[in-house]
Amino acid sequence: MRNDIKLTISLLLMMVVFGTACKKDAQYDVMGDKVNRVYITTSNKSVNSINTLKFTIVNTPAGSVGSVNGALPVNSTMAAKQAITVAFTVDNSLIDQYNQKYGTSYKAVPQGFVTINQNVTIPAGSAISKDSLKVSIAPDKLVQLTDKAYVIPVKISSISGDNNAQVSSNENVVFIAVNISVTQLYNAPVGSDMTGNLIADRSAWTGTIDQPIYAGSVSALFDGDDNSYCYSGVGTLTVDLGSTVSGINGMRFKSYFDAYGINTANVSSSTDGQTWTDYGTATFATGIGAQYVKFYKNINARYLRFQITQSQQSGFIALTEFDVYK
Repeated sequence: MRNDIKLTISLLLMMVVFGTACKKDAQYDVMGDKVNRVYITTSNKSVNSINTLKFTIVNTPAGSVGSVNGALPVNSTMAAKQAITVAFTVDNSLIDQYNQKYGTSYKAVPQGFVTINQNVTIPAGSAISKDSLKVSIAPDKLVQLTDKAYVIPVKISSISGDNNAQVSSNENVVFIAVNISVTQLYNAPVGSDMTGNLIADRSAWTGTIDQPIYAGSVSALFDGDDNSYCYSGVGTLTVDLGSTVSGINGMRFKSYFDAYGINTANVSSSTDGQTWTDYGTATFATGIGAQYVKFYKNINARYLRFQITQSQQSGFIALTEFDVYK
């Protein structure tokens, strides 16, 4: 019995010693980066993990639609031991490298157009700045941007205040991308926006569309009957007014059903059918009834061309009437 007790005690002692040894073996530290990295990041990184904020501006004769106002906080990988002052600069030398790497053709925004707050602060004990990096372009400058795409590379130029902090090597730049489009057309005008009078005599007008016509004919657009229509695929509609009309300020379309109306179309005109002037992309207001195109400035034209890029819902169009304002 004594021998059994001694054996049991010995086994228990061995288990305690072994368990203690295992616990000691399990105690370990994961030694990571001891340096506090300061970085800037966006929530909408591209597939290539590039920090990018994107803005779209539409320039019209009456001014610009849209704005460029970006705001991003600055972060650190650890809470700051002391307040960190983060300085920024616009570094246009990065644009060529960016374009070559990603196959883009961004231009630099002209000097003096961009406003940034050059310093933000990460308070002691925090891992995020109390204020944000802010990048903007004044509204009166936007209309002067005539290229299709610009980018503003804003870079962390330096940090100070915490000796343990360093600038991140891979997240120290944010690219502010600005895409520009130009239009001579109002956005989604409605009937109350239209001025002038509808041309009454449409007897000489004709039209064509480069898609199969499933019912009706293009001539239905000029017959004054809302119950006749031209039902076709989405394509390019060209209207010949018979002779050059001066002072055109807009057009009216009617559709058989709302789902067969127009959503967007590229609009152009010509006086001879050979040389065309583009006015931009028209976005049509939704709803049953009439849809409108309105120019910022009156035009002279014999031929009007509408490259319809999208219908309201169906993928087809069924137009009943077409009119011109002057």
